[in-house]
Amino acid sequence: MILFFGLIGILYISNAVYTNIHIHVAEIGVRRAIGMSAGSLYKTFLWKRHITA
Repeated sequence: MILFFGLIGILYISNAVYTNIHIHVAEIGVRRAIGMSAGSLYKTFLWKRHITA
């Protein structure tokens, strides 16, 4: 049962990150064009998701 709920949690988190990235494709492009690293970009969107949740 714990593994089942853990799997659901992991799927929820990955879906939230994917959806957030998909919605902000243009913003991601601009940030990458001005030189933001992929790691920093990932952390920024995780942080934005955490704040808005």
